[in-house]
Amino acid sequence: MSSETPKTPTPNGQEFATKAARFYPVHAQSVRALSTPIVTATTFQLADVEHGARLTGKPDKTQNDEDGFIYSRWANPTVQLAAQCISQLEDCEGTLLFSSGMNAITSALLTFLSSGDHLVCARGCYGGVHEFVGNFFQKYNIGVTFVDANDVNNFEAAIQPNTRVLYAETPCNPTMRLTDLYTLGQISKKAKTILIVDGTFGTPYHTKTLSIEGVDISLHACTKYMGGHSDLTAGCISSNNIELLTSVAKTQRLFGGILSPFDAMLLMRGLKTLDVRMERHAANALKIAKWLSAHPMVDAVHYPGLDTHPDYKLACKMMNNGFGGMISFEIKGGLEEGKAFVQNLKLINLAVSLGSVESLICHSASTTHLMVPRETRLASGISDGLVRFSVGLEHADDLIADMDRGFAVISKSN
Repeated sequence: MSSETPKTPTPNGQEFATKAARFYPVHAQSVRALSTPIVTATTFQLADVEHGARLTGKPDKTQNDEDGFIYSRWANPTVQLAAQCISQLEDCEGTLLFSSGMNAITSALLTFLSSGDHLVCARGCYGGVHEFVGNFFQKYNIGVTFVDANDVNNFEAAIQPNTRVLYAETPCNPTMRLTDLYTLGQISKKAKTILIVDGTFGTPYHTKTLSIEGVDISLHACTKYMGGHSDLTAGCISSNNIELLTSVAKTQRLFGGILSPFDAMLLMRGLKTLDVRMERHAANALKIAKWLSAHPMVDAVHYPGLDTHPDYKLACKMMNNGFGGMISFEIKGGLEEGKAFVQNLKLINLAVSLGSVESLICHSASTTHLMVPRETRLASGISDGLVRFSVGLEHADDLIADMDRGFAVISKSN
């Protein structure tokens, strides 16, 4: 007599394990969902062998046609939706999404620069960029010249026969100086270099950098305003030059710096309200900048929407719908007074990053630009007492009242 337990009959002849593990196709009506679907699949079913060969043999770019997807490190449906949305906002041919803004920056630079090449970079760029090109490029024998971007002729003067890339940031972090992209674009065209512009502070809402002749790549840290809620890290590069995008896409595919589908969904949610958020950010910032300008404990206010700003006329030409939500200002006294001010605020959050619905403030010399040598930082206009303020969506009067309390603490201590 057999000791084996009899198997439960299956109507279609498949065993339990097969039924549990089998592929269940997505219902056709699911495509009618109004929210962005999160496709977490790493791999996708192929129609046949030829289909797989066709997808594998495509150029290294986002797979944005109807032929489908093969592997999520190469392209993913949810990520592709977010990329297409940014392309529409930029009015450009294509966009690549990355796991962070720094990943987008480093991937682009490493794509276009090789051993023996030369980069001209704005001295006042984001601290992480300064650290990367200033330190890591030495290992790869890539030359770097940092220039004062307040006068774009400095870029032209620094160009060498082996210069391949010009890198600018506007508005600049955290000095809020603008770079004249109209002139710089012509300089780059004449020199036949690739011009990369980080427009994170302005977003396409204020400045569509790719509409300016000579700008090849628009770059954003989507962690900031595009996401807008301090709950994702992402970066993007956009271009009208598909050949350049294809080159960066290959770097991205091999380095693996892709955006996750879940973060892509969060990014899509943020992009849907980008217009109304940027409007409020800009309105609040302008009101607060004017208030700070009249405060006796403030030495200087850096905001391109003030007519006292050295780049005000350029801002009126290059920025639309306002002047953004970022302010930097210098507190009388310097380093210790700057630290004391940000540490005694109650409503405004002492935190790095920017572009969120809640207000964020930080002391630049001790956080975002700590890795930059002091002499370089001071030469870039970042004083010991400079404070960077990402103005949120709270009521402007409440933010002003909170800062007034912060100034009162300093006043008492002095």
